[in-house]
Amino acid sequence: MRHRFDLRATTVTFGLAAVALILTGWVVRMAFDVAQRRPAWVFVLVLGAVAAVLLARNARSRGATARAAVRTTDAVAAATATALDELEQGRAVEEAEHACPEEATAVVRTEHEELSPDEFEEAIARALW
Repeated sequence: MRHRFDLRATTVTFGLAAVALILTGWVVRMAFDVAQRRPAWVFVLVLGAVAAVLLARNARSRGATARAAVRTTDAVAAATATALDELEQGRAVEEAEHACPEEATAVVRTEHEELSPDEFEEAIARALW
């Protein structure tokens, strides 16, 4: 059975299509404005979207996604621990140098006093380059 032409239904359909097109244009325009103001956030969001798509594509089950989340969490925890260790070592060295600069200089002097003249020149060249 053929439906007859209905002007109201056609008008509503085109009206909804126009609203959807306007909203889509508005969202795209906002995205470009944000990209111009804060390009780093766009990079982070795109990277997150790509990661989400790749995880969704590769994850055949909930277990794969859960394992990926656990691996990511472990990697972030390990990186954080490494960064904190490096910060602590840097602080310890700075505190040792500030606490007793004569001792730090004495250690460097004894290291360089043990070098031959050629080795000393090479050490100074490495320190300057």
